[in-house]
Amino acid sequence: MIPMVDLRRQYLSLKTEIAAAVEEVLLNTQFILGPNVSARQQESLTTAEACAAEVLSLPMFPELTDDEIRWIGDVINHVS
Repeated sequence: MIPMVDLRRQYLSLKTEIAAAVEEVLLNTQFILGPNVSARQQESLTTAEACAAEVLSLPMFPELTDDEIRWIGDVINHVS
């Protein structure tokens, strides 16, 4: 069984940091294109690029036909 994500526990562990970040944005009234947004966008981009270099995401859903599944396998075999 795959354990469920405990969002409450995760939130509680970050609650102080989240509250401080929200308060800073609200007090500075810089919502769009403010320094916090720019910093988070760069941070997110760095994380996304790191994930893209290491993670392979395969299409997986019940509606895939046998031909589509074979095609996906052929593409993976060709690339690797």
